[in-house]
Amino acid sequence: MSINERKDHSGCIKEVDLGLSESEQNALNEVRKQIAGDAALDDLRDATWARFLRHNSWRVEPAIKQMKEYLNWRKENKIDHILDNGGEFPSKDRIRTIIPYSYHGFDKEGRPIYIEKTGHIATAALADASICPPADLNLSHIVGVEKLQRKMYEQSLKTGVRVNGICTILDMEGLGFGHRQCLHVLKDALDFDAKYYPEYLGRLYVINAPWVTPYLYQAVSVFVDEITKQRVQIVAGDPSAFLLDRISPDNLPKQYGGNCVGEACNHGECTTAGCKGCCDVLDSSELKAVEIPGLDEQDIAYDFEKTVSNGDKGEGALFTWYFEVADGYDIDFSVEMLRADGKRESDVAKKHYVQKVQRLKGGRGSFRAPWPNCQLVFRWDNNFSWMATKSIKYSLECMKDDALSMDSFVDAKKSGASSSSSAASSNQ
Repeated sequence: MSINERKDHSGCIKEVDLGLSESEQNALNEVRKQIAGDAALDDLRDATWARFLRHNSWRVEPAIKQMKEYLNWRKENKIDHILDNGGEFPSKDRIRTIIPYSYHGFDKEGRPIYIEKTGHIATAALADASICPPADLNLSHIVGVEKLQRKMYEQSLKTGVRVNGICTILDMEGLGFGHRQCLHVLKDALDFDAKYYPEYLGRLYVINAPWVTPYLYQAVSVFVDEITKQRVQIVAGDPSAFLLDRISPDNLPKQYGGNCVGEACNHGECTTAGCKGCCDVLDSSELKAVEIPGLDEQDIAYDFEKTVSNGDKGEGALFTWYFEVADGYDIDFSVEMLRADGKRESDVAKKHYVQKVQRLKGGRGSFRAPWPNCQLVFRWDNNFSWMATKSIKYSLECMKDDALSMDSFVDAKKSGASSSSSAASSNQ
């Protein structure tokens, strides 16, 4: 088992109060009672057991069962020795090129920091199993978590106070609908962590979130447990002041308000050619992946319509749309809501336009369904310029509104970090 998960026998580390309720403490006491005769299980820290108990809703037997499976997995796959060679593995440089990331010091509470430029992930390469085999990606993930666990233990020895959890910063700048093709990769990672590394997240800060972030979040949030959701905070606007309040300047790259710059950075642990350490975005153009389009495409000579229904998603379902016109051209765009009976209003004066006709180079927006079986008609009209066919890329979605519930995202929306239906008329 990881040294970070064992009891401290050196006497150098003070365990922190886990803040357990009476019933939770009783569950932990019952675990201790049931495993008293097993030296390996009994050597695990209370905080480790609390993680597995919390993940199993404080049910004792399932938590013990999961822990035994976890320890067997570590033994069968020699996980305790995975860092013996420094955590090196053959595909490390390739994965580092696909996913820009860095281990970057510690926050003010002693948590090791993991920074990822999620918006700059080479999505086509990540989704292509011939370039990024799932086994290699999984190995990279295990090595990363084990490194962070070791950093937690070393920091605990250094400060004399036990560190529990990881601080993660996800930079979403550049995020787009094309990232949808990688959602299955994220789901697999979440499932894996839930099985073998539950409850390790201490804090997760989402920065530089573009308007598309909540829609992609909604697509994956069904796989995220409630405890993890509570530890997520979306930071609106310039994240520097927010991060500096929680992380010292020496442990932050300059681009986020810190002192760490390029070759002077000793945090990155990146050996890839051209990487200077501070979570550099490397050139992935030589990774010849088969491009999977993130947007639908349509050539329009006269006009083009698309109807989207909320179907069984019910009242309050969230319609979202995005489009861009190629080569800087513009086109007339509108969004019409059909009557409650699903028929189109013949009286022009009574038509309900969610987005009135406007000539745009691109648009984005969202709208909540006021009733079940609501239908929106999206229309692109090029009749004013029919001799010049226009090409558009677009995405039309309708999602059940049961996942977009992060309180912090409300603040981000107020600060303009996301779009609303009123922003649909903004030119690109």
